Amino acid sequence: MKALLIILSLFVSDFSFGQEKDEVQATKPLKQKLEHFSNVIDTVLRKGNTPGAAIAIVYDNELVFKKTYGYRDLENKLPVTNTTLFDIASLTKAMTGTITSQLVTENKLHWNDKVTKHIPEFKLRDAYASQNATIKDLLIHRVGLEQHYYLQYGPKFSRNEVLNKIQYLNFKGSFRENFLYNNFMYTVAGIIQERVTQKSWEELIDQRIFKKLGMVNSFVDIEGFNVYKNKAVSYQNNGKTVIPIFRDDTCAPAGTTASSTIDDMSKWIKMLANSGVVNGKDFIPKKQFDYITSPFTTRYADIDVFYGIGWNIDKGRNVIYHRGSSAGQNASILFQPEKGFAIVILTNQSSLVPYLLEIYASNIFLNEDFSKNIEHENYIESSANRDNNVAESYTIDDISVLKQLTGFAGKYNHPVYGTLEIDKIEKHMFSFKYYGFTGTIKHNQDLDFLAHVNYFQGTDKFNFKILKDKRNVISGIEVNFSYSEPLVFKRE
Repeated sequence: MKALLIILSLFVSDFSFGQEKDEVQATKPLKQKLEHFSNVIDTVLRKGNTPGAAIAIVYDNELVFKKTYGYRDLENKLPVTNTTLFDIASLTKAMTGTITSQLVTENKLHWNDKVTKHIPEFKLRDAYASQNATIKDLLIHRVGLEQHYYLQYGPKFSRNEVLNKIQYLNFKGSFRENFLYNNFMYTVAGIIQERVTQKSWEELIDQRIFKKLGMVNSFVDIEGFNVYKNKAVSYQNNGKTVIPIFRDDTCAPAGTTASSTIDDMSKWIKMLANSGVVNGKDFIPKKQFDYITSPFTTRYADIDVFYGIGWNIDKGRNVIYHRGSSAGQNASILFQPEKGFAIVILTNQSSLVPYLLEIYASNIFLNEDFSKNIEHENYIESSANRDNNVAESYTIDDISVLKQLTGFAGKYNHPVYGTLEIDKIEKHMFSFKYYGFTGTIKHNQDLDFLAHVNYFQGTDKFNFKILKDKRNVISGIEVNFSYSEPLVFKRE
């Protein structure tokens, strides 16, 4: 959770680190900017203990910088190369949005089509939202469905099963009230694309984006990723602890399977820097490019950041960007078509490093601001040097509490979130297991408890309450996962 707060602080900080707002800066040559930024990269990667990275920059619509750093595999000392495969995660959302823009141009669908026009069985908990949500609503995160972050690490189900599951998921606020980031709504958008074209979302991305741009080593299918040899190993924030490969094609249109190389992503950002034009021809027609980069939903009102179609529209800095985070790899893209500028940063670490470098780049290349943000650099350094956390083990020693836990061990089910297991390890110790999250239980008060768990990215904590029926028999568990209302798991 603290990492999330730091990410937010990066958003709300004064992005012009050093200079005064009305200070006139002399324009420095591109060569000098590149030299300065290269030094910044070296410093930030070193402070962050970043195992490997790849960075490309487009300036005045030309590729002026492409460089790789460190190792894709620390243990075997295998270096990052121009064809090393990194996760691009939510950078994929802009690709899903681009496919939609192409289908709009071809008159196969329209931004304001109701979802039910293409998916009659589409159903949410909110009946009005079910009937009135549009394709645009799905892509600008305006439906109102809560994020349900932990569900992606829960039970496996097919993409089309999402349509049955989402009716059980809670909203946060009302339809179109606020910006609410949600991967499942992008999945629904991908299903619509599949239905109007009679092709899989994976085929659409491969044929309409990767092949057309010459992105020869990019994949959205799990099979392609698995057979590719030169791929980056994923690491925790300390830059040392390996995170196992995690792939789930349920939410692939939101970015849960996509991977690419710096060679390929440099082609994608060059198109973006040039307002959708490639070799003098429209890859994305200007009307549609302007549409997908328009500010539709307010994301951070205090700093004028909005959301378009798969893009954050930062009016304060006059840039467009998106960030991607997977299990052990983070990436970022930022661009400004007015100056033909774009940057992409790929890393194989769960770290804020690419986000800070992205901010530095926009300051240096767009604002002539060469100052440093020592506070954020120091945070990145201290985070990378922390020991890998392991959840503490707890016992319950109060005899009166243990009596309340008679029959507690067993399996508990939720219609969407799947199965949660409680085991009695020994007389005073119970284990809590929700798929990859495992640990022990600590008593808070009454029937309220706290699960301290380990999982592949570190540690976490879940508050939960034991539910009893009229006979005083345990009937279920009410669990508080973040980004969801409290969830009731009923005893099998």
